[in-house]
Amino acid sequence: MYKYRRIYEDLLNKILNKEYKDGERIPSEEKLCEQYGVSRVTVNNAVSKLQKRGYLDRRVGDGSYVRFAGKEEKQKFVSFIMLSNQPENNEIVAGISEVLGRNNIKLTVSVSHDDAANEERILRQLEDSDISGIICYPYLDAKNNVWGAKNDKNVPIVFLDRYPEKSLYSSVQANSYDGMYDMTEYVIEAGHTDIAYFTMPLSPLMTMKERFDGFRDCMNAHGLPCKNGYISVLPPQLRPYTEDDFMPNIIALLTRADRPSVIVCANDVLALNCIRTAQTLGLRVPEDISVTGFDDTYHSAHSTPPLTTMRQPFYAMGQTAAEMLCDRIANGRRVISKVYLETKLIERESVLRLR
Repeated sequence: MYKYRRIYEDLLNKILNKEYKDGERIPSEEKLCEQYGVSRVTVNNAVSKLQKRGYLDRRVGDGSYVRFAGKEEKQKFVSFIMLSNQPENNEIVAGISEVLGRNNIKLTVSVSHDDAANEERILRQLEDSDISGIICYPYLDAKNNVWGAKNDKNVPIVFLDRYPEKSLYSSVQANSYDGMYDMTEYVIEAGHTDIAYFTMPLSPLMTMKERFDGFRDCMNAHGLPCKNGYISVLPPQLRPYTEDDFMPNIIALLTRADRPSVIVCANDVLALNCIRTAQTLGLRVPEDISVTGFDDTYHSAHSTPPLTTMRQPFYAMGQTAAEMLCDRIANGRRVISKVYLETKLIERESVLRLR
């Protein structure tokens, strides 16, 4: 947190608690510099912010006086940082808005466009504002340390869908482990035994690790160890993935002499790329190769064939995250919670039943 913000919050608390009363002059900037051990510029920034918000009246040559002690906040704001403008994010926004509306809190939305630098820029801007809390659907890459040095002691944060490894933040996500376990069991019950798994890097996205663990444990429970080369993991990189990045892994799976009968994918983006690449190679889906996804994004129902996937409860995720944040804002209790919501299997036409 910026030094001036610490001073700003301390002075604000003293004004609201009436340690400094209406019309009373607060200590001079020189004395505040001595008290907090900071520069004149830092103190000036804090005092200026209090003046702009109507708590202080600065009189030239005479100092700063309390203007509205005990003044209530006119309006609280929460910001949602999301990755992109995908249709499913509209469901999340709707869930967040419904809860914030009931609590008379306004919502602002920022889009990082799958870019760690944009995400950090947005975060810095929010830290320098009067935001009451943040809900973040974060972009996490191999060396993204945007959240590593942060804490939410001053501005509450709740993560959606994913969270940084070893983080001390609250989060709301789908039950990725059980969801992928159920998806794997579904393809096994459909008669598939030659099952490949295609995933994003397993770190630092904890959801990717949880989904892989669900797949692995289900395979082991059914006595189906994967063949060598059937686990395909994208290499970590420091920029958003593109279709060209997926292609080598997908082609390697599809052109094997012992091609799997089904590719279980860690998300819908990978699954839809598998379908398109298979069709480009002249393979029929699901007759020659079955494919499953995870998320149930908008495009999954409109692919050819429509994708069998595991639906994440996007609306409920938004609601739950907002409820957790509102409770923190209202009560000031810093409780770290990780909430998992159940997923739902959406059976469409991308999996061939072998029995």
